[in-house]
Amino acid sequence: MSYWVNAILEWFRCCLCVSDMRWPGTRVLHAKPGEYGIEMTRARSSDIVILDLALQNMDGFDVCVQIQSSSDVHIAMLTVEDTLDETMKGLDLGAGGYLTMPFRSVDFLAMDSTLLRLSHMSHPQDKLILETWKSHRPGCEALLRRAPQ
Repeated sequence: MSYWVNAILEWFRCCLCVSDMRWPGTRVLHAKPGEYGIEMTRARSSDIVILDLALQNMDGFDVCVQIQSSSDVHIAMLTVEDTLDETMKGLDLGAGGYLTMPFRSVDFLAMDSTLLRLSHMSHPQDKLILETWKSHRPGCEALLRRAPQ
């Protein structure tokens, strides 16, 4: 099976991430940040999108919203922001994964391989998972805020 991964990342981050994603059958397409990345995602049916939230010319959350408005693709967010509010915002916008940099390669690969598996599951199941998450979010967020940092 062949997978297409669309990486909307600043170039230096893309080089680091793409070097980690060299498993058989995976093709990584580096889409320049911002509008071009959104258009490439619409033009090519990607299995997952790896989205850098710290884009120079556009807010990564805005990119996520625009992609989600026209596609069911799974999005993995990468960021330097290590706050619960940022994490919750990303997940609320529909991201299937959220990693804070720096991260271990094994965590990055685990997240991406999970999203690749999910991309080949039925979409009604994905919507059920998202609705379940949204209904349990307030309780989960309260627990996370009380957890030791």
